[in-house]
Amino acid sequence: MARLLTVIGVLVTILYSVFIYCLISPQLDKLRTLPLNELGDFLAGVFGPLAIFWLILGFLQQGKELQQSTEALELQAKELKNSVEQQKGLVNATKEQITEIRRASIRPNLEIYLQSNIASMQFMDLHLENTGSGTAKNGSSRFRGVTTTYSVKHIRINVGLRHQAKYAEINALYHKCHSNVF
Repeated sequence: MARLLTVIGVLVTILYSVFIYCLISPQLDKLRTLPLNELGDFLAGVFGPLAIFWLILGFLQQGKELQQSTEALELQAKELKNSVEQQKGLVNATKEQITEIRRASIRPNLEIYLQSNIASMQFMDLHLENTGSGTAKNGSSRFRGVTTTYSVKHIRINVGLRHQAKYAEINALYHKCHSNVF
């Protein structure tokens, strides 16, 4: 649009100059003999409309550029807002990852199973194994009033045959404990 206004301005100026030249060319001798103040008045009268025309063209061109600048700023503001929203999403995702990493580092992973005791047929071995990582390797558990600390990955507890029925209860306790940890 700015180029179009400039081209229109140049064409009108050329046409206006040719028109003025055609009007005053027969009286060029009188123009040369005019006193300076009258010559200045004449030139101001001839080029005044042309100056006003260029002033109007400049105003129109500046208005178009200002409109384009405003649109560009609005687009930048919209992109900045989108960028802020994306950054918020990244921060939330990072926080969730950090929380999950923290939970995983302290979450025990207990495996419980019964095995026949080699020493006696009246006893079964209850194996409790923590395969968790990090700080989850150290902890304690309670079975029927007996506290066992498991700082190693494997614990062996002898359970009599009469207590084998309690295995289901212990197993249920394990699943409850495992599902309630974070």
